[in-house]
Amino acid sequence: LQAGIRPVKYTSFPGSAFQDQLRQVDAPLLHTHDYYELLFVLEGEIYQNIDSFRHFYSAGSACFVTPYTLHSEEYTLGTDARLLFLKLHRDYARWLLGMPRYFDTEETAALRSCRAYFESGEPFMDFIPRAEARVRERIYPVFEQLFRLFAGPDACSTPETSALIFRLLEDLFDPALFGNTPVAPGSRTEQQRFHEIRRFMEKQPGKVSRAQLEEVFHYSGDYLYKLVKRYTGLS
Repeated sequence: LQAGIRPVKYTSFPGSAFQDQLRQVDAPLLHTHDYYELLFVLEGEIYQNIDSFRHFYSAGSACFVTPYTLHSEEYTLGTDARLLFLKLHRDYARWLLGMPRYFDTEETAALRSCRAYFESGEPFMDFIPRAEARVRERIYPVFEQLFRLFAGPDACSTPETSALIFRLLEDLFDPALFGNTPVAPGSRTEQQRFHEIRRFMEKQPGKVSRAQLEEVFHYSGDYLYKLVKRYTGLS
């Protein structure tokens, strides 16, 4: 689109009218581009290779890649993953975040965090969901509405699209929905360990003790506690 937004590249929502738009893709070589790229994992798991370090993402997780950062998506053999890619031109992102605000309620902590990322030059930012059900409830409807605007634009589509993308950014940087501290390249192992802990805890019928985690993962309970708290804010 002329506004600097490119429609979703590969995605599919279960039961969506856009189900037939899903297509198989091969993992590309490391590459860069001159726009911000949001990768959102709808289903399954994927690795993102960023500056030659692999980072793990499961369903509900996302990653913003900054322009000119070397990266590629890596799909695990035998594992299906559904992904959404949204590409924002640098000028468009600058305009969207710099536009005048006429209400005090618009200057939120999420907006300040969002601006800080876009101004920081960090190569990428991770978004780890604190509660996947809430993420689906808030984020997925925005994606569906963007789909429909891209598929059938009308006279009001430009401001409607901008409003939806701004809502998406607000939600991504909302600390109640995601942990989104910038992650330095090379911490893929820690991210993967957190997702392994989360999957283990989700399968247990009741509360999981530190002693159980120590026995299963062979790390101190204090370390595992800090790891979970870092990515979720929960204790």
